Amino acid sequence: MNIVVISAGRSGSNWLVKSLHSENVINLREFFNKRLDGKNKITAQDLEYLYPNPKIRESIYKYLCKSRISYVTFKSIENKIRCNNKYCLFKLLHRHYQHHKLVVDRIIDDSYLIIGLYRNNILDSYISLKKSLLTNSWWTDSNSPQPFDKNKIKINWNLADYIKFYTERVSAIKWIKSFRPTTNHLLFSYEEIHLNSYITTNKNKVDYIKKKILDQTGLYINFNHDYSSFFQKENRL
Repeated sequence: MNIVVISAGRSGSNWLVKSLHSENVINLREFFNKRLDGKNKITAQDLEYLYPNPKIRESIYKYLCKSRISYVTFKSIENKIRCNNKYCLFKLLHRHYQHHKLVVDRIIDDSYLIIGLYRNNILDSYISLKKSLLTNSWWTDSNSPQPFDKNKIKINWNLADYIKFYTERVSAIKWIKSFRPTTNHLLFSYEEIHLNSYITTNKNKVDYIKKKILDQTGLYINFNHDYSSFFQKENRL
């Protein structure tokens, strides 16, 4: 069964999917990332839990890199995950959904849990995006501090660009909040998790999410509690 995190960029989704990754949840990250060639954005690391044999894994990886994103392609991976009695997790951003709507809708129909994540402060999202584009730093690796202080980085303000971003983000947040409301549909805001004075540590944040999922769905996830490795950058081949 699938767990889907639906969100928009710079809303804390990297942190959330890293937290959800665990012994019984396999994280396929942005499997449906928009690519100009329409091919899967996937890493060999994404497959290491499913294909322990490196030769088989390399063969599968090469196939996926050449394959267009399709329902059949995803289901082949999902079925392998289910055979290992694990949940399949992937993150779906608003712009990716627009690009792969027909495929994703079929997958969403048999998903077990949908987690919506949004950020109320659109200006902060915009500034975060611009700083990440300037530094090519999309989340922090606590084991390897960045050689710069993001708080001191200045961006060039472009009102027209921000208005375009704001309009698109309002639409994205509306989509996240109204997306397939079902029994197993949870909503979180960035502010609720990261700007909450009552949950200040990573452990508190993870336990907060864990309890909400368990209370509403009965699903127990053995969350990743290696808090020091939450924000490691991916090495894409």
